Amino acid sequence: MLNLKIAHKLPAIIIGSALIVGVAMGLVGLNLGTSALIKSSEAKLDVVADDRSNGLGRYFADIEADLGLTARNLKTREALEAFSAGFEAFEVFGNSATEMLQAAYITDNPNPLGQKDLLDSANQGTPYDIAHARYHPSFRDQLVTRGYYDIFLLNTKGDLVYSVFKELDYATNFAAGGGEWANSDLGNAFRAAMNAQPGESTFFDFKPYGPSAGAPAAFISQPVTGQNGQTIGVLVFQMPIDGINAIMNIKTGLGQTGESIIVGQDFLLRNDSSFTEENDILSAVHDSEWAKMALGGELGIGKWTNEAGVEMELVAEPFEFLGTNWATIAMQELAELKAPIVDLRNWMLMIGGGLLVVASLMALLFARSVTKPISSLTNAMNELAAGDLEVEIVGTGRDDELGDMAKAVEVFKENAIKVSQMTEEEKATAARNIAERSQMMEQLGHAFGDVVGAAVAGDFSKRVEAEFPDDELNQLGVKVNELVQTVERGLGETGDVLAALARTDLTKRVEGVYDGSFDKLKNDTNAVADKLADVIGQLRD
Repeated sequence: MLNLKIAHKLPAIIIGSALIVGVAMGLVGLNLGTSALIKSSEAKLDVVADDRSNGLGRYFADIEADLGLTARNLKTREALEAFSAGFEAFEVFGNSATEMLQAAYITDNPNPLGQKDLLDSANQGTPYDIAHARYHPSFRDQLVTRGYYDIFLLNTKGDLVYSVFKELDYATNFAAGGGEWANSDLGNAFRAAMNAQPGESTFFDFKPYGPSAGAPAAFISQPVTGQNGQTIGVLVFQMPIDGINAIMNIKTGLGQTGESIIVGQDFLLRNDSSFTEENDILSAVHDSEWAKMALGGELGIGKWTNEAGVEMELVAEPFEFLGTNWATIAMQELAELKAPIVDLRNWMLMIGGGLLVVASLMALLFARSVTKPISSLTNAMNELAAGDLEVEIVGTGRDDELGDMAKAVEVFKENAIKVSQMTEEEKATAARNIAERSQMMEQLGHAFGDVVGAAVAGDFSKRVEAEFPDDELNQLGVKVNELVQTVERGLGETGDVLAALARTDLTKRVEGVYDGSFDKLKNDTNAVADKLADVIGQLRD
């Protein structure tokens, strides 16, 4: 670096400083942008998780309200009494109600499996058949309209006297120690409702349910009371899975890779993921620490890597319904969330590259604006020393230090011309003066050479210290000193600003008063600092 010429050293210093500042500011900008984006993404996912929790809460509250209305409905009471009476009538005549009803409404039902609910009457003329023909259509309509999996009526003995869908639990007993499915959650829902107050709901979380071919089933129940306020049986809804999936599979705010899920205390999903073909309810596992926090009643926010090795950003919120605690989780791939940062990085690289090209051109132009006039003056002085009085002195019209130097050299040229036009006596006198001046010029040359040599090496601290009887030579020394001082001061202030920018101090500016190229360097340097301050300000906003 010390052996480089000023023409090469100045551009290298400016370009290198600009590159360092650009990289530093780019890294700061990317860090600020990434931090702001992650916070914004977490806030967005928090809104999504909260929305899913609220939507699920409203949906479950609506189901509970419908359960209460149905349990208090006079038609439900009448249907339960009629079905119970018809059920007991089989037993009175020594027949098994379970066998008779399953034969009539399942085995001999002409409708295919999964559509047994289409049969309104078995046309047997029994009291049960008459009640079924009367009440079944309205319960079926309610099931279809509300999306329930099934609707059950059980008498006080635990006999399932009615169901819409007619699976293998139909007409069996759910009292403690009763039929095959008595220990299932439908049996638990029956017994809990029998011990509950009128209007009090009980809920049992999803578990595999045998009569539904092991499919996940959750139950909500309430007691049904008679005219005297006494419990005459239990109404149970088998919870709608499709309705829950519809709420959780809303993609708004989750991009292309996001989804929302429900996780139970066993860390198994309670809804079906839209990203898998198989049914994920009670089969897929999510046991992240954030889910555990939500199941414990706290908000969980952080990153989680799924089984496929994909890193996700997620927010887990607590959800509670009738004593059952779940976690509702909104999550999205981190790569998709960071996509805007990648775009920002690419834009910054393109803008930074463009600014670097501009800075390089500015550095080259500035270097040429300083070194070319100096080289021209040096050549002119050499020509004058060789006796060429016709040489043109370039730069006398400039208003900066280089112009002052050119004017001083022009004075030498004019004096040399005058000497050439003198008489013999004048020439003799001039010869003595020239000898004296040559000695002074030699001294000045040494002093000037030391200063210029140091400046070429990048050291602008040297000055012309010699004093001469000739004011013109002293003036030339002063101009050289002023030039070196101006270059040193201009580059020093510019270096200070660039160093401050590298430390992300955006307040430092070139304050000195300059003319010509140095004034342009001052304005360009301050403009770069102002522009970088605006960019960082926008990134922080």
